[in-house]
Amino acid sequence: MTYIRHPFFRLPLDEGAVAHDVQLRTLLKSAGAWRAEELVLEELCLPAKSQTVRADIVVTGASLTGFEIKAGKDRVTRLPVQAEAYGAVCGFANVATVPMHVNDVTATVPEWWGVWIACGLGGELAMRCVRAARPNPSRDPVRLAEMLWRDEAIAKLAELGLGKGTASKSRAALAQKLAQALSIDEIDIHVQTCLRQRPQRQPLVGVKPRVIVVPKYEMRPRSWLEPQGLRPPFINDVPVVKALSRTAARLATM
Repeated sequence: MTYIRHPFFRLPLDEGAVAHDVQLRTLLKSAGAWRAEELVLEELCLPAKSQTVRADIVVTGASLTGFEIKAGKDRVTRLPVQAEAYGAVCGFANVATVPMHVNDVTATVPEWWGVWIACGLGGELAMRCVRAARPNPSRDPVRLAEMLWRDEAIAKLAELGLGKGTASKSRAALAQKLAQALSIDEIDIHVQTCLRQRPQRQPLVGVKPRVIVVPKYEMRPRSWLEPQGLRPPFINDVPVVKALSRTAARLATM
């Protein structure tokens, strides 16, 4: 079991700013983890053995690259299933997390996964790569081909001269046939081509506006925050000197 040690872990962290998925996702997008011209897909369904797995972020490029996000309030119990699904189709995979999860995460994901950690306070928050991702040594060509829609798989087999009898075959059978006809890298390239050509839909992550509770002292006039020695004392928002002079004037007329 390999644990990660890094100087960033000793830096203070604003835990409230990275507690939720949407916060860590926004931070990751600003970290320069991929090139601007690459296609970024959020909440993309991956072919899994037992249960549905949605990749938080998948980026096209030389190979499909996945990013799984584990924010401060996320649990890592599903990470083994998610890691298996990423490992079947992604050429590179990463996990973006916070220091409190790093030991559980690195003990769960394979060593070829990259690890990104959030650190910093306030406006100085940043996402740092503490372990670079390495090429996936065990992609599954059938599972990768299952990412194609049925008409995309049929069109590719027809292009290869293998379209006879494909109209009645299931999606799994089409993926099996493609895996026998093409190399894993050729399937990867075709899957990415189809992903770029599909109509892009909005991500399924619903971003709710954060309700910020302002402390009471911030609701008061700015003068309340100034040191008492820098301003005259007040009585009912009237300077004491003026208040006393008005009282003296009233007494003089009596």
